[in-house]
Formats: sequence, C-alpha cells, structure tokens
Amino acid sequence: MIISPVAVSGNVSDSAGQPVRGKVTDETGKPLGGVTVKLVNSPRTVVTDEAGNFSIEVPAGGSLEITYIGYKGSGRSEGKPLSVELQLNAAGLADAVVVVMVRSVSGM
Repeated sequence: MIISPVAVSGNVSDSAGQPVRGKVTDETGKPLGGVTVKLVNSPRTVVTDEAGNFSIEVPAGGSLEITYIGYKGSGRSEGKPLSVELQLNAAGLADAVVVVMVRSVSGM
C-alpha cells in the first residue's frame, strides 16, 4: 500500500493553539474526503469531511502531515484557509497490497 505524505510546514499557525482550517482537493479541484491530517510529532489527527474540509489546532511553528492512500503531494499548500492539492499516484496503485484475514468458524 502506498501512502505518500505531504508535509505542510512553516507558519501554518500564527499563535499557539489556534485552529488551522483548510481544504484538500485532487489535481482537478475535486474535494477529497477521508484524508488524514496529522500534527507532526503529536497524536493529534483529524480526517477531512466529504467536502475535503478540516480543522486542527496547531501550535506556533507546527507542521502538518497530510496523507491519502493512492495519492501523492503536489507540493502546493497555500493561503488561509490552507489549500492543499494532492495528485493521483497511479504507479503506486499497481503496488497496493490487500490483506484479508479469514478465521475458521468451528461447528459449521
């Protein structure tokens, strides 16, 4: 499974504990729901809604890591609210591995 993180660093927050709002889209501008947005070096994590929107509290100087299966970062992240664009990683989809666990049920 390929998960390519996008690092959003620098001044994503101007002051401590302020919420950072943003939207994640694909290269065509379509909103991406279910994208993981994580504060680096912290357990703080949120997931984008179906419209691609997220809000997460970030301390001053904090960085975000944004990941979505089958997508890679374009390097574009700008503005307030933050706008992040991800691109389909078609080559990575061919390498995806799906693991299915089957448990035997006795008495059948």
